[in-house]
Amino acid sequence: MRKHNELELMKNSIKESVLKRKPEWVNFCQKLIQTPSPTYEEKAVAQVIMDEMKKLSFDEIWQDEKGNVFGFVKGTDPDAPVINLNSHMDHVAEGDPNDWTYPPFSGHIEGDRIYGRGASDTKGAIAVQTYAPIILMDTGVRPRSSIYVTFVSAEELWGQGTYYLLENSGLNFDMCILGEGTTNQIMIGHRGCIGVFVTVSGKSAHASMPEEGHNPNLDAALFMLRLEEVQKGLKPHPELGRTTMTPTLYNTGNISRNVIPEKVIIYVDCRQSLETRDDLVSILEGIADELGIKAEVNVFEFKEGVEKISAGFTTPRNHPYVVKAGNIVKDALEREVKVLNWKFCTDGRLTAAKGITTFGFSPCEEKIAHTIADSVSISLMEESLLCYPRFFMEMKKQD
Repeated sequence: MRKHNELELMKNSIKESVLKRKPEWVNFCQKLIQTPSPTYEEKAVAQVIMDEMKKLSFDEIWQDEKGNVFGFVKGTDPDAPVINLNSHMDHVAEGDPNDWTYPPFSGHIEGDRIYGRGASDTKGAIAVQTYAPIILMDTGVRPRSSIYVTFVSAEELWGQGTYYLLENSGLNFDMCILGEGTTNQIMIGHRGCIGVFVTVSGKSAHASMPEEGHNPNLDAALFMLRLEEVQKGLKPHPELGRTTMTPTLYNTGNISRNVIPEKVIIYVDCRQSLETRDDLVSILEGIADELGIKAEVNVFEFKEGVEKISAGFTTPRNHPYVVKAGNIVKDALEREVKVLNWKFCTDGRLTAAKGITTFGFSPCEEKIAHTIADSVSISLMEESLLCYPRFFMEMKKQD
């Protein structure tokens, strides 16, 4: 009974702090959105974050050479799990501002939502993860777990910021909670992602004399139609579903309308579950061989080897951290919580590859990321802030 009463007191104290600080964390989220931060241009928003952390009296605040921002709050129990809160500062391009209901960097509030590019990918989560440790300490206790809040650069380009952090920071985490969109459900994994260029060769000729050339557009069409059929036969992963291989970009290199191109380059976006990187290459090469098409298959290479950590990940839904997180959310919000998987890729593939137990919990919403409806719900942010402080107190380290 005493333990139950103490928990109820803590829940009430957390709620009081969340509501008292609501103007602060809402305003902070607006500032984040009002500070454009496309990939490689995160410097200004990083400063906004560090200024807020300083105002909130984080124990330590620093930045690395990649531009990643770190905030540290020391826990009281050396046997409690060390928790990493990870979200990204960069965002995709806003596109035509005229397509937006509200200007993309306005941080406009309408009803329950804060609008703007990056709001749900992942500036709403940055606001929550920044304030969560402070909300707990407002109740008069420090977290049991030590907390590293890491807001990374260049996530939109193969997770370069998180990759650099994991390779160079020297920090060790028992658990990583990602701020990618979950709508306050628990996300435990996603398929991998690699990009593959398929170059289909032909023979150039004047378009008025097609018999003098070999049109690679026709071969490319056959290739893509066969690819659609072949992937339907791939075996589904029990948690993540089936691998998909989707042609997205198409380039002939031509600037003249009356020329049969020498070659066609198709970019295939591969979301892998059971298949490896090499398996996907073999499937694409096999289709070309089957059809008698001259084609070269090359995996897209970026920087620093990041794209080579392309496989997805899945944390078992019965893992004690996942079960505990679900129970905390259910109790704090007084509703059922679902354990799901993301459709898109996250930096979780990088943390999981390092042996860090990884899951997502965030007020952001997967379905509106990268869209002109980009926004974050204030009430979902409030819900998140009722849960995060309890993660820092109630998680127990796993051997």
